[in-house]
Amino acid sequence: MSLHMCVIAIEGDARGAVPDFFLQSQYDLPDEDATLDADGFAAAMEALDEPEDKAVAFHRGWTSILDPEMVLYTEEEALAAFSRDYGKVLAIMVEAGSGTYGLSLYQKGEKRRDLLVTGGALAEDFGEPLPAEEQINLADLDEDAILDLALGLGYNFDTLGEAQFIVYPLLATLDDEEPFDYDGGLVDPEDELDEEAYRAGNAAAASVKLDDEEDDPAGDRTLIMTREDEAKLQGVELDAEDDISGARTIMMTREMEEELEAEDSALRPVEAAPAPKPWWRFW
Repeated sequence: MSLHMCVIAIEGDARGAVPDFFLQSQYDLPDEDATLDADGFAAAMEALDEPEDKAVAFHRGWTSILDPEMVLYTEEEALAAFSRDYGKVLAIMVEAGSGTYGLSLYQKGEKRRDLLVTGGALAEDFGEPLPAEEQINLADLDEDAILDLALGLGYNFDTLGEAQFIVYPLLATLDDEEPFDYDGGLVDPEDELDEEAYRAGNAAAASVKLDDEEDDPAGDRTLIMTREDEAKLQGVELDAEDDISGARTIMMTREMEEELEAEDSALRPVEAAPAPKPWWRFW
């Protein structure tokens, strides 16, 4: 099957508590009319347009949360709380591309078992072995073995083809209490910060004073900047250990671009004028 996702399985009908779980996990909930219905696992997977999207179903006594972003696996406190309020909770990780397979079991508010294999190496082995592990070599843990372990705990992943899912288009957010922290470097647009923060941080890195009336954020450009150019803007000298071949995308103001071009021109060696031809070459 070659899955690439995390599945959270909660024994009992926890659908009413799932939206709060998403909020606690730093997601914005969509409007109610933005959720989608999906008939079966395949339809749910097709409806998951973005990694942040999640699909939820209650089927055969278990609440299943499909998480292609694979971040809910690490929400240990929330998963432990689910196991206190409901029955067993399983966090299942299957990522065939990197050979990462894992299963965590929570019961009565505590994590009881945690297995994780990455690239054929056992990365996590916490708690008492499960009865079904007697038939498995942990170093050879794979997708089938993980799903067999889940089945031994009462969760049958293979029946999700019959389940009715609700798909939540979610948006990851920062905690409102976390301020924008500018540490003197350029801001990476992949960080979840608003455009004003990008402009403020990047302008500060280039020692540029912005004029709110004249500087329109829409006029800024997103450019690929080499590490060398970035260091030049920050006034940092690169040494032999710095990798100048790397590049990253930044939000650059027009002033920053002009400053970089001016610095570049000043540092560029002036080409010497060609020597005059000897007089005999003109004949």
